[in-house]
Amino acid sequence: MSDTIKILRKLSYEVQGTASYEDSNMVLAPLLSGIPVQSFDPIEDEAIDGGGFRDTSLQGPRKTGGSISQYLDVTSIRELLKVALGTDGGIYPGNNEEKLSIGGLDGVKYNKYADCYVSRIRIEGSAGQAFTVNWDFISPTAEVRAATAGYPTPTAFRERMSFHEMGGLNGYLRVSDCDDALDSADNLCVEDFFVEVQNLIDYQHSNCGVGSLTPRWGMGGNIQVTCGFTVARHDADDFLGWRDGDTGLQLDAVVYKASDNQFRIRIPWSKCKAQVSDDPTAKVNVELMVSRNGESSNYYNSNMAWNEPIRANVTYE
Repeated sequence: MSDTIKILRKLSYEVQGTASYEDSNMVLAPLLSGIPVQSFDPIEDEAIDGGGFRDTSLQGPRKTGGSISQYLDVTSIRELLKVALGTDGGIYPGNNEEKLSIGGLDGVKYNKYADCYVSRIRIEGSAGQAFTVNWDFISPTAEVRAATAGYPTPTAFRERMSFHEMGGLNGYLRVSDCDDALDSADNLCVEDFFVEVQNLIDYQHSNCGVGSLTPRWGMGGNIQVTCGFTVARHDADDFLGWRDGDTGLQLDAVVYKASDNQFRIRIPWSKCKAQVSDDPTAKVNVELMVSRNGESSNYYNSNMAWNEPIRANVTYE
């Protein structure tokens, strides 16, 4: 029986600081699955020039992109957050104009992808499992294939982060109304959790030839942030009451491995959808939708006084 060869052996990336591909500070992804792809959209030529047959199609815009699944660790997530959310002094404030250089190594070539924008990122976990990061990227720039010997030596990722570390000794998930200064009394026990950011970047906003994409929120729209989890249904139906009262909610979640190895997400203002499940043990499925609070264009409340829809912090030494 022959050995199975994995198509993609390594995936690394770094924030691209110039107008071309970079691989001097690559971070290795704790890869689960996914591979970048390149394609072209043909443009049909509808003209019939007297011959009774259409002309051959024209080559349309280039599309390079992919969907990547990896584990959550503090080293690699920092690079992704810089591109997905932007960065400001170690805080990832929910706006971005950065892009990635991505390097994939297979058994044949070192494949280079420049000008990669993170169009979607989703961090999720469930009881008894490790947290995963699923993200999509798109780029208007061509794939470049080089010799495998040129593949860089990336920074290794750190330990993957487990779901129970969000509810361990120092980790937590806290949700309450925006009048509450969140503390340990607001800790929730949940069986799953996700947070997702849609950056609304599409190829229709490709500036072909200059290697850039314009996200829709950069043209006056908004990024979309959602978050969800499942709680047991106890005597107090807090989330059903907040749903019925159209109450603004805030969230603070920490995945904690050590003082120098932790990940934090904060959402200052959201509204919730909540529905009781029909499981044998009654549960409430909760989804938070980030919304502005009606005070101009601000997202802040008195406890989280900033204007971005989401903030992430990574503690890493």
